[in-house]
Amino acid sequence: MKKIIALLLSVLLVLGSFSAVAEMTVVTKENKVLYKQGDKGKEVSTIRERLYELQYITGNYHASESYSSSVTESVTSFQKKNGLTATGKVDQETWDLLFSDHAINALGVVWNENNNHNATSNYCLLGDEQFYAGSDGNVIVIILDTFPSSYFDILVKSVSDYADGLEDFTYYDNYDSCYIGTYPSMAHLLTGYELNTDVTIGQWFHDAWTSDSAQYFYGKLKEYGYDSYFYSVAPSNCGIKSEAMAYFSNLVRISDYSGNASSGKVSEDFYTYVQDGVTVVPGKRFIVQHLKGLHYPYLVDTNGNKVKSSTTAKSIEGWWKITKTYLEQLKAAGVYDNSTIIITTDHGTKLTSDLQSIFLIKEAGKTGTGLTTNSAPVSHAEFISTVLSCIGVPEEELPDKSIYDFS
Repeated sequence: MKKIIALLLSVLLVLGSFSAVAEMTVVTKENKVLYKQGDKGKEVSTIRERLYELQYITGNYHASESYSSSVTESVTSFQKKNGLTATGKVDQETWDLLFSDHAINALGVVWNENNNHNATSNYCLLGDEQFYAGSDGNVIVIILDTFPSSYFDILVKSVSDYADGLEDFTYYDNYDSCYIGTYPSMAHLLTGYELNTDVTIGQWFHDAWTSDSAQYFYGKLKEYGYDSYFYSVAPSNCGIKSEAMAYFSNLVRISDYSGNASSGKVSEDFYTYVQDGVTVVPGKRFIVQHLKGLHYPYLVDTNGNKVKSSTTAKSIEGWWKITKTYLEQLKAAGVYDNSTIIITTDHGTKLTSDLQSIFLIKEAGKTGTGLTTNSAPVSHAEFISTVLSCIGVPEEELPDKSIYDFS
Protein backbone atom coordinates (compact mmCIF):
# COMPACT_ATOMS: atom_id res chain seq x y z
CA MET A 1 0.00 0.00 0.00
CA LYS A 2 2.81 2.38 0.92
CA LYS A 3 4.53 1.57 -2.36
CA ILE A 4 1.36 2.38 -4.31
CA ILE A 5 0.93 5.70 -2.48
CA ALA A 6 4.59 6.55 -3.07
CA LEU A 7 4.20 5.72 -6.78
CA LEU A 8 1.12 7.92 -7.08
CA LEU A 9 2.90 10.82 -5.38
CA SER A 10 5.81 10.43 -7.77
CA VAL A 11 3.47 10.56 -10.77
CA LEU A 12 1.75 13.68 -9.42
CA LEU A 13 5.10 15.38 -8.81
CA VAL A 14 6.23 14.58 -12.36
CA LEU A 15 2.96 15.87 -13.84
CA GLY A 16 3.25 19.00 -11.71
CA SER A 17 6.77 19.51 -12.98
CA PHE A 18 5.61 19.17 -16.59
CA SER A 19 2.84 21.70 -15.87
CA ALA A 20 5.29 24.17 -14.31
CA VAL A 21 7.70 23.78 -17.23
CA ALA A 22 4.86 24.27 -19.71
CA GLU A 23 3.73 27.38 -17.85
CA MET A 24 7.29 28.75 -17.76
CA THR A 25 7.60 28.06 -21.48
CA VAL A 26 4.45 30.08 -22.23
CA VAL A 27 5.63 33.02 -20.10
CA THR A 28 9.06 32.95 -21.70
CA LYS A 29 7.50 32.93 -25.16
CA GLU A 30 5.13 35.82 -24.40
CA ASN A 31 7.87 37.95 -22.86
CA LYS A 32 10.63 37.13 -25.31
CA VAL A 33 13.11 39.99 -25.60
CA LEU A 34 12.62 41.67 -28.96
CA TYR A 35 15.09 44.56 -28.74
CA LYS A 36 17.89 45.46 -26.35
CA GLN A 37 20.93 47.72 -26.02
CA GLY A 38 23.25 47.35 -29.00
CA ASP A 39 20.50 46.46 -31.48
CA LYS A 40 19.94 48.55 -34.62
CA GLY A 41 17.19 48.86 -37.20
CA LYS A 42 13.98 50.61 -38.22
CA GLU A 43 12.04 49.05 -35.34
CA VAL A 44 14.51 50.59 -32.88
CA SER A 45 13.95 53.96 -34.55
CA THR A 46 10.19 53.46 -34.10
CA ILE A 47 10.72 52.68 -30.41
CA ARG A 48 12.80 55.83 -29.96
CA GLU A 49 10.16 57.97 -31.67
CA ARG A 50 7.40 56.55 -29.48
CA LEU A 51 9.45 57.11 -26.30
CA TYR A 52 9.96 60.71 -27.38
CA GLU A 53 6.25 61.09 -28.07
CA LEU A 54 5.55 59.85 -24.54
CA GLN A 55 8.24 62.20 -23.17
CA TYR A 56 10.56 59.50 -21.83
CA ILE A 57 13.21 60.85 -24.22
CA THR A 58 13.56 64.60 -23.79
CA GLY A 59 15.45 67.42 -25.49
CA ASN A 60 15.78 67.85 -29.25
CA TYR A 61 14.77 64.71 -31.09
CA HIS A 62 17.29 63.06 -33.42
CA ALA A 63 16.20 60.12 -35.54
CA SER A 64 18.41 57.09 -34.98
CA GLU A 65 18.26 53.32 -35.44
CA SER A 66 20.58 52.64 -32.50
CA TYR A 67 19.44 51.12 -29.19
CA SER A 68 21.80 53.15 -27.00
CA SER A 69 22.25 53.27 -23.23
CA SER A 70 19.96 56.30 -23.09
CA VAL A 71 17.23 54.25 -24.79
CA THR A 72 17.73 51.55 -22.17
CA GLU A 73 17.21 54.18 -19.45
CA SER A 74 14.07 55.50 -21.18
CA VAL A 75 12.62 52.01 -21.61
CA THR A 76 13.33 51.29 -17.93
CA SER A 77 11.50 54.49 -16.93
CA PHE A 78 8.57 53.55 -19.15
CA GLN A 79 8.37 50.07 -17.65
CA LYS A 80 8.45 51.39 -14.09
CA LYS A 81 5.77 54.01 -14.79
CA ASN A 82 3.52 51.48 -16.52
CA GLY A 83 3.80 48.70 -13.95
CA LEU A 84 6.05 46.37 -15.97
CA THR A 85 9.21 44.58 -14.89
CA ALA A 86 11.99 47.15 -15.34
CA THR A 87 14.63 45.48 -17.54
CA GLY A 88 15.46 48.20 -20.03
CA LYS A 89 14.76 45.66 -22.77
CA VAL A 90 11.72 45.67 -25.03
CA ASP A 91 9.90 42.35 -24.72
CA GLN A 92 6.51 41.58 -26.28
CA GLU A 93 4.59 42.88 -23.26
CA THR A 94 6.50 46.16 -23.29
CA TRP A 95 6.07 46.53 -27.06
CA ASP A 96 2.31 45.96 -26.91
CA LEU A 97 1.78 48.49 -24.12
CA LEU A 98 4.21 51.05 -25.57
CA PHE A 99 2.18 51.27 -28.78
CA SER A 100 -1.25 51.10 -27.18
CA ASP A 101 -3.71 53.81 -26.17
CA HIS A 102 -3.12 52.82 -22.55
CA ALA A 103 0.57 53.77 -22.44
CA ILE A 104 1.13 56.25 -19.62
CA ASN A 105 3.03 59.39 -20.57
CA ALA A 106 6.18 60.24 -18.57
CA LEU A 107 4.18 63.18 -17.17
CA GLY A 108 0.98 61.18 -16.94
CA VAL A 109 -0.85 60.18 -13.84
CA VAL A 110 -0.55 56.86 -12.03
CA TRP A 111 -3.10 56.59 -9.25
CA ASN A 112 -1.61 55.06 -6.13
CA GLU A 113 -1.68 55.48 -2.35
CA ASN A 114 0.80 58.34 -2.51
CA ASN A 115 -1.01 60.63 -4.93
CA ASN A 116 -4.60 59.40 -4.98
CA HIS A 117 -6.35 61.78 -2.61
CA ASN A 118 -9.73 60.44 -1.52
CA ALA A 119 -10.31 58.61 -4.83
CA THR A 120 -12.67 55.69 -5.21
CA SER A 121 -13.31 52.88 -7.64
CA ASN A 122 -16.99 52.64 -6.71
CA TYR A 123 -18.19 54.99 -9.46
CA CYS A 124 -17.71 55.43 -13.19
CA LEU A 125 -18.93 57.68 -16.00
CA LEU A 126 -21.10 55.84 -18.53
CA GLY A 127 -20.92 56.31 -22.28
CA ASP A 128 -24.49 55.22 -22.98
CA GLU A 129 -25.70 58.73 -23.91
CA GLN A 130 -22.58 60.00 -25.65
CA PHE A 131 -24.51 60.78 -28.82
CA TYR A 132 -27.50 62.40 -27.12
CA ALA A 133 -28.21 66.13 -27.25
CA GLY A 134 -30.72 68.42 -25.56
CA SER A 135 -33.70 69.75 -27.48
CA ASP A 136 -33.57 73.10 -25.66
CA GLY A 137 -29.89 73.91 -26.09
CA ASN A 138 -26.38 72.52 -25.78
CA VAL A 139 -22.78 73.51 -25.22
CA ILE A 140 -20.73 70.86 -27.00
CA VAL A 141 -16.96 70.88 -26.52
CA ILE A 142 -15.02 68.69 -28.96
CA ILE A 143 -11.44 68.23 -27.75
CA LEU A 144 -9.05 66.63 -30.26
CA ASP A 145 -6.13 65.56 -28.09
CA THR A 146 -2.70 66.75 -29.27
CA PHE A 147 -3.97 68.73 -32.29
CA PRO A 148 -1.95 71.93 -32.94
CA SER A 149 -3.19 74.93 -34.89
CA SER A 150 -0.35 74.60 -37.42
CA TYR A 151 -1.82 71.26 -38.59
CA PHE A 152 -5.24 72.86 -38.96
CA ASP A 153 -3.75 75.74 -40.97
CA ILE A 154 -2.10 73.30 -43.37
CA LEU A 155 -5.30 71.29 -43.68
CA VAL A 156 -7.49 74.25 -44.57
CA LYS A 157 -4.95 75.60 -47.08
CA SER A 158 -4.12 72.29 -48.77
CA VAL A 159 -7.55 70.59 -48.91
CA SER A 160 -9.98 72.77 -50.81
CA ASP A 161 -13.24 71.66 -49.17
CA TYR A 162 -12.08 71.30 -45.57
CA ALA A 163 -13.48 74.64 -44.47
CA ASP A 164 -16.89 73.46 -45.69
CA GLY A 165 -19.14 72.80 -42.72
CA LEU A 166 -17.26 75.35 -40.61
CA GLU A 167 -18.87 78.43 -42.14
CA ASP A 168 -20.53 79.37 -38.83
CA PHE A 169 -17.29 79.17 -36.81
CA THR A 170 -14.70 81.70 -35.73
CA TYR A 171 -11.16 80.34 -35.68
CA TYR A 172 -8.89 81.83 -33.01
CA ASP A 173 -5.43 81.30 -34.49
CA ASN A 174 -3.49 82.79 -31.54
CA TYR A 175 -4.79 80.45 -28.83
CA ASP A 176 -2.74 79.13 -25.90
CA SER A 177 -3.46 75.91 -23.98
CA CYS A 178 -1.41 77.18 -20.97
CA TYR A 179 0.13 73.70 -20.42
CA ILE A 180 1.71 71.13 -22.77
CA GLY A 181 0.18 67.85 -21.58
CA THR A 182 -3.25 66.32 -20.95
CA TYR A 183 -2.19 66.62 -17.32
CA PRO A 184 -2.66 69.35 -16.22
CA SER A 185 -4.33 70.98 -19.24
CA MET A 186 -7.67 69.18 -19.10
CA ALA A 187 -8.27 69.68 -15.39
CA HIS A 188 -7.25 73.34 -15.70
CA LEU A 189 -9.54 73.83 -18.70
CA LEU A 190 -12.57 72.31 -16.98
CA THR A 191 -12.06 73.77 -13.50
CA GLY A 192 -10.20 77.04 -14.09
CA TYR A 193 -7.75 76.04 -11.33
CA GLU A 194 -4.07 76.70 -12.02
CA LEU A 195 -1.44 74.02 -11.42
CA ASN A 196 0.19 73.96 -7.98
CA THR A 197 3.48 72.05 -8.03
CA ASP A 198 3.88 72.28 -4.25
CA VAL A 199 1.45 69.37 -3.75
CA THR A 200 1.13 65.86 -5.15
CA ILE A 201 -0.74 65.25 -8.39
CA GLY A 202 -3.63 63.58 -6.60
CA GLN A 203 -3.90 66.44 -4.10
CA TRP A 204 -3.89 69.02 -6.90
CA PHE A 205 -6.64 67.15 -8.76
CA HIS A 206 -8.67 67.11 -5.57
CA ASP A 207 -8.04 70.83 -5.03
CA ALA A 208 -8.90 71.65 -8.66
CA TRP A 209 -12.17 69.73 -8.84
CA THR A 210 -13.34 70.95 -5.42
CA SER A 211 -12.18 74.54 -6.01
CA ASP A 212 -14.46 77.56 -5.85
CA SER A 213 -13.97 78.08 -9.60
CA ALA A 214 -15.09 74.52 -10.45
CA GLN A 215 -18.08 74.67 -8.12
CA TYR A 216 -19.09 78.06 -9.51
CA PHE A 217 -18.80 76.87 -13.13
CA TYR A 218 -20.84 73.68 -12.79
CA GLY A 219 -23.21 75.40 -10.38
CA LYS A 220 -23.95 78.10 -12.97
CA LEU A 221 -24.44 75.49 -15.69
CA LYS A 222 -27.00 73.77 -13.45
CA GLU A 223 -28.64 77.09 -12.54
CA TYR A 224 -29.16 77.82 -16.24
CA GLY A 225 -30.65 74.39 -16.84
CA TYR A 226 -27.66 72.46 -18.22
CA ASP A 227 -26.85 68.89 -17.18
CA SER A 228 -23.15 68.07 -17.64
CA TYR A 229 -21.72 65.00 -19.42
CA PHE A 230 -18.07 64.03 -19.76
CA TYR A 231 -16.42 61.48 -22.07
CA SER A 232 -12.65 61.12 -22.23
CA VAL A 233 -9.94 59.01 -23.82
CA ALA A 234 -7.78 59.60 -20.73
CA PRO A 235 -10.03 60.25 -17.71
CA SER A 236 -7.32 59.63 -15.08
CA ASN A 237 -5.05 62.24 -16.67
CA CYS A 238 -7.96 64.69 -16.35
CA GLY A 239 -8.30 63.95 -12.65
CA ILE A 240 -11.66 62.30 -13.15
CA LYS A 241 -12.14 60.42 -9.92
CA SER A 242 -14.84 60.63 -7.28
CA GLU A 243 -14.61 64.37 -6.61
CA ALA A 244 -14.91 65.33 -10.28
CA MET A 245 -17.60 62.81 -11.14
CA ALA A 246 -20.09 64.52 -8.84
CA TYR A 247 -20.62 67.24 -11.47
CA PHE A 248 -21.56 64.90 -14.31
CA SER A 249 -24.97 63.38 -15.02
CA ASN A 250 -23.49 60.22 -16.55
CA LEU A 251 -22.17 59.23 -13.11
CA VAL A 252 -23.22 55.81 -11.85
CA ARG A 253 -22.39 53.71 -8.83
CA ILE A 254 -20.92 50.53 -10.30
CA SER A 255 -22.75 48.30 -7.84
CA ASP A 256 -26.09 49.75 -9.00
CA TYR A 257 -25.43 49.19 -12.70
CA SER A 258 -25.87 45.84 -14.43
CA GLY A 259 -24.65 46.85 -17.91
CA ASN A 260 -21.22 47.43 -19.40
CA ALA A 261 -19.60 50.25 -17.40
CA SER A 262 -18.18 52.04 -20.44
CA SER A 263 -16.66 55.52 -20.35
CA GLY A 264 -17.65 56.20 -23.96
CA LYS A 265 -16.57 55.61 -27.56
CA VAL A 266 -13.82 58.21 -27.56
CA SER A 267 -11.02 56.46 -29.44
CA GLU A 268 -10.61 55.60 -33.13
CA ASP A 269 -14.05 53.91 -33.22
CA PHE A 270 -15.80 57.25 -32.66
CA TYR A 271 -16.58 57.56 -36.39
CA THR A 272 -18.31 54.16 -36.43
CA TYR A 273 -20.70 55.18 -33.67
CA VAL A 274 -21.32 58.82 -34.64
CA GLN A 275 -22.65 57.70 -38.03
CA ASP A 276 -25.62 56.16 -36.21
CA GLY A 277 -26.82 59.71 -35.55
CA VAL A 278 -27.65 61.94 -32.60
CA THR A 279 -30.61 61.24 -30.30
CA VAL A 280 -32.53 64.31 -29.12
CA VAL A 281 -33.86 64.33 -25.56
CA PRO A 282 -35.61 67.05 -23.51
CA GLY A 283 -33.52 69.68 -21.72
CA LYS A 284 -30.11 71.30 -22.08
CA ARG A 285 -26.71 69.64 -22.02
CA PHE A 286 -23.07 70.61 -21.49
CA ILE A 287 -21.14 67.86 -23.30
CA VAL A 288 -17.37 67.33 -23.32
CA GLN A 289 -16.05 64.94 -25.98
CA HIS A 290 -12.33 64.44 -25.22
CA LEU A 291 -11.28 62.35 -28.24
CA LYS A 292 -8.11 60.51 -29.26
CA GLY A 293 -7.05 63.06 -31.89
CA LEU A 294 -3.43 62.91 -33.01
CA HIS A 295 -1.98 60.87 -30.18
CA TYR A 296 0.43 58.28 -31.56
CA PRO A 297 -0.01 55.56 -32.80
CA TYR A 298 -2.05 56.89 -35.72
CA LEU A 299 -4.93 54.52 -36.45
CA VAL A 300 -7.34 56.64 -38.50
CA ASP A 301 -7.33 57.03 -42.30
CA THR A 302 -8.36 60.10 -44.32
CA ASN A 303 -12.01 59.00 -44.25
CA GLY A 304 -12.10 58.70 -40.47
CA ASN A 305 -12.12 54.92 -40.44
CA LYS A 306 -10.06 52.90 -37.96
CA VAL A 307 -7.09 51.14 -39.59
CA LYS A 308 -4.12 49.13 -38.35
CA SER A 309 -1.62 51.84 -39.24
CA SER A 310 -1.77 55.39 -40.59
CA THR A 311 0.29 58.58 -40.91
CA THR A 312 0.14 62.03 -39.37
CA ALA A 313 -1.18 63.59 -42.59
CA LYS A 314 -3.92 60.99 -43.02
CA SER A 315 -4.93 61.24 -39.37
CA ILE A 316 -5.22 65.03 -39.59
CA GLU A 317 -7.73 64.67 -42.42
CA GLY A 318 -9.42 61.71 -40.74
CA TRP A 319 -10.10 63.43 -37.44
CA TRP A 320 -11.54 66.47 -39.19
CA LYS A 321 -13.74 64.13 -41.21
CA ILE A 322 -14.91 62.64 -37.89
CA THR A 323 -15.49 66.10 -36.38
CA LYS A 324 -17.46 67.36 -39.34
CA THR A 325 -19.55 64.19 -39.44
CA TYR A 326 -20.50 64.88 -35.82
CA LEU A 327 -21.53 68.43 -36.81
CA GLU A 328 -23.59 67.04 -39.70
CA GLN A 329 -25.38 64.64 -37.35
CA LEU A 330 -26.18 67.51 -34.99
CA LYS A 331 -27.67 69.38 -37.95
CA ALA A 332 -29.66 66.32 -39.04
CA ALA A 333 -31.04 65.99 -35.52
CA GLY A 334 -32.12 69.64 -35.50
CA VAL A 335 -29.97 70.71 -32.54
CA TYR A 336 -27.06 72.37 -34.33
CA ASP A 337 -28.53 75.87 -34.51
CA ASN A 338 -29.38 76.13 -30.80
CA SER A 339 -26.01 74.74 -29.71
CA THR A 340 -22.78 76.52 -28.86
CA ILE A 341 -20.04 74.32 -30.29
CA ILE A 342 -16.36 74.62 -29.38
CA ILE A 343 -13.62 72.68 -31.17
CA THR A 344 -10.28 72.79 -29.40
CA THR A 345 -7.46 70.63 -28.03
CA ASP A 346 -5.97 70.12 -24.61
CA HIS A 347 -2.49 70.87 -26.00
CA GLY A 348 -0.38 70.92 -29.15
CA THR A 349 2.32 68.41 -30.02
CA LYS A 350 5.81 68.32 -28.56
CA LEU A 351 6.97 65.92 -31.27
CA THR A 352 7.31 68.71 -33.85
CA SER A 353 7.31 71.66 -31.41
CA ASP A 354 3.88 72.77 -32.67
CA LEU A 355 2.57 73.77 -29.25
CA GLN A 356 -0.12 76.26 -30.31
CA SER A 357 -3.66 74.94 -29.84
CA ILE A 358 -6.69 75.15 -32.10
CA PHE A 359 -9.83 76.92 -30.91
CA LEU A 360 -12.96 77.32 -33.00
CA ILE A 361 -16.34 78.45 -31.70
CA LYS A 362 -19.87 78.70 -33.07
CA GLU A 363 -22.26 80.43 -30.71
CA ALA A 364 -25.86 79.24 -30.50
CA GLY A 365 -28.02 80.93 -33.11
CA LYS A 366 -25.06 82.13 -35.16
CA THR A 367 -24.98 81.66 -38.91
CA GLY A 368 -22.06 82.72 -41.04
CA THR A 369 -20.96 82.99 -44.63
CA GLY A 370 -17.60 81.32 -44.15
CA LEU A 371 -14.95 80.42 -41.62
CA THR A 372 -13.61 83.64 -40.09
CA THR A 373 -10.31 84.14 -38.27
CA ASN A 374 -9.61 86.12 -35.10
CA SER A 375 -6.05 86.67 -33.87
CA ALA A 376 -6.92 87.83 -30.35
CA PRO A 377 -4.41 86.47 -27.77
CA VAL A 378 -6.73 84.12 -25.86
CA SER A 379 -6.29 80.87 -23.95
CA HIS A 380 -7.76 78.04 -21.88
CA ALA A 381 -7.82 80.53 -18.99
CA GLU A 382 -10.81 82.24 -20.67
CA PHE A 383 -12.70 79.00 -21.39
CA ILE A 384 -15.04 78.94 -18.37
CA SER A 385 -16.14 82.56 -18.69
CA THR A 386 -16.60 82.07 -22.43
CA VAL A 387 -18.95 79.12 -21.90
CA LEU A 388 -20.90 80.95 -19.22
CA SER A 389 -21.17 84.03 -21.43
CA CYS A 390 -22.56 81.89 -24.25
CA ILE A 391 -25.35 80.45 -22.07
CA GLY A 392 -26.45 83.92 -21.00
CA VAL A 393 -24.68 84.60 -17.71
CA PRO A 394 -24.37 88.41 -17.34
CA GLU A 395 -20.89 89.89 -17.71
CA GLU A 396 -20.82 91.07 -14.09
CA GLU A 397 -21.32 87.47 -12.93
CA LEU A 398 -18.50 85.98 -14.99
CA PRO A 399 -15.59 84.77 -12.84
CA ASP A 400 -12.92 86.16 -15.19
CA LYS A 401 -12.34 87.48 -18.68
CA SER A 402 -13.79 85.65 -21.69
CA ILE A 403 -12.41 85.48 -25.23
CA TYR A 404 -14.70 88.39 -26.09
CA ASP A 405 -12.68 90.72 -23.82
CA PHE A 406 -9.66 90.59 -26.15
CA SER A 407 -9.22 92.26 -29.52
